[in-house]
Amino acid sequence: MRAAFLLLCTALAPLSGAWADADADRARRLPNSALQAILDGYEFYRRGDLAGAAKAWAPAAAVAPHRLQYLLADLLLSGAAGAPQTAQATAFLREPADHGHAEGQYWYGRALELAGQNGEALRWYTAAAAQKFPDAAAAAGVLHERAGDFAAARSAYEAAAAAGNARAQNNLGVLFADGRVPVVTGDEAAKWFGQAARQGLADAQYNLGSLYERGGNGIPPDDVEAFVWLTRAAGQGHEGARQMLALVGARLSPQQRSSAEQRLNGR
Repeated sequence: MRAAFLLLCTALAPLSGAWADADADRARRLPNSALQAILDGYEFYRRGDLAGAAKAWAPAAAVAPHRLQYLLADLLLSGAAGAPQTAQATAFLREPADHGHAEGQYWYGRALELAGQNGEALRWYTAAAAQKFPDAAAAAGVLHERAGDFAAARSAYEAAAAAGNARAQNNLGVLFADGRVPVVTGDEAAKWFGQAARQGLADAQYNLGSLYERGGNGIPPDDVEAFVWLTRAAGQGHEGARQMLALVGARLSPQQRSSAEQRLNGR
């Protein structure tokens, strides 16, 4: 049973290096009751019963391997398993955060942010970002932006965006598009919206489509490009894109529509 659990942990969210070794050691030292609770929770998780999984895992959270702690934190903080439970999450996340695990620092920051402790959340996000954890840099950027420190937000977003974080790329594009930070080449907004849009982020697809619809920020208006990106965002349920798409589509010529459809069909 314990060997099967070690394989399960690896499959859920693999770590690397010393933290992987530490996780394996934590799994080996689990009391049998905790081991059984975690395996029971996985069965709930596998069946799609996220609330059942969280309930089963919660008693063993403090001693569970870190990778499972973070999966549980995601369930508790995202609301996937019911109302967000920040106190429960912070109780078991503080230990990996204190021991310098970047992902633990990020999740601990998430719990603190949801609890309304933005200053403390930013401190832990910053610590994780210093260890090159892109999600933490993106989260730090959001808190800097909310506080009106757009230069700090740009710096944090750029670190996450360079690592491929789509949300940070989109948010960075918004800073440039709204004139919150100075531009150099003039097309920074389109550049960052484009990178996030090509990763499939609906908000970025909408923002890029809107940019092409109106023109500006270094690019001319282009209804074909606007139609393509708005269609992709609308296909993901983005309501703003759906509304703007109707306006752009109504003014396309037959030739423009054909060109857009070829783009959408990958031809």
